[in-house]
Amino acid sequence: MDKTQLMYSIQTMDEEYQTLCKEKSLLYLPSLLLTILTSTKWSSCIDTILTNPFLKEFQCLLLKIVDHSVKLHERRRRFIQTWRKKRIPSCNTKDLSFSPFGKNRIELVIDSKKYTFHPHELQHLILSSLLHTEYYMIVEPLPIKNPYTGIPFTKPILYLLYLQLKMHPLFYYYTKVDFDLKQFLLQYEGLLRSHLIEKTILEYNETKLKSVCKKMLEEMTIYNFSTCEYEPIITIDKIKPHFLKPFILQYYHSLFSLNPYQREIEYKSLLKKLILLRDKEPDILMYLIP
Repeated sequence: MDKTQLMYSIQTMDEEYQTLCKEKSLLYLPSLLLTILTSTKWSSCIDTILTNPFLKEFQCLLLKIVDHSVKLHERRRRFIQTWRKKRIPSCNTKDLSFSPFGKNRIELVIDSKKYTFHPHELQHLILSSLLHTEYYMIVEPLPIKNPYTGIPFTKPILYLLYLQLKMHPLFYYYTKVDFDLKQFLLQYEGLLRSHLIEKTILEYNETKLKSVCKKMLEEMTIYNFSTCEYEPIITIDKIKPHFLKPFILQYYHSLFSLNPYQREIEYKSLLKKLILLRDKEPDILMYLIP
């Protein structure tokens, strides 16, 4: 820590120092406090203050001086970083879709270079990395990388994004394991699978939704005692478009969920809803079976 900065903090606490010296009959010597604080390594300064028996009378005062000096240092550092960030030209003047940036943007200084992003670009980048899959419905999270360099973001940058962005809940759990991909997959594999299912369905277009729905209806059959054969419960033309995604979501959970109990429950629930859809008005379907 800078001596000038420490001396300023000591002068700020001068009135309290004088009062302490009068009450305890101690020698008033500000330079002594400076010597005490600069004679040890800054990393072990607080331990020294707390454990040194000769500093017992000054302990409270010294801790306040250290706290004041650290806060002052952080304020100055943030000011310099903000000033420096404004002066550094950005490496990219347009976003990833080659559109100009608006007021809502995030600037990151990485290795003395500034990169500018739209918040939604970073949100999409983070979610795509955490839900990356090489094989169908098997999650293999990847490090979150700078799209302009391909170099993974460091932990300080990831923590900064966590504080600045409105993030997906998965990023919160990624932060809890200190951005360790192996621990993240080990502890939250079931949660990742559920979110991957939702993400996959949201990305389906209308044609893909109908294709998957047809396959689902071919598999979801019931036994007809009259014909002694398994028959489809309902045809796809009986299902309104806005019901396709909820049905496929349940269908995928019944196939791909890591929880066997959930697979069983989702299958039975979907079966009941299809039967009700056949027998009742579709508009009240979701209210009949929650």
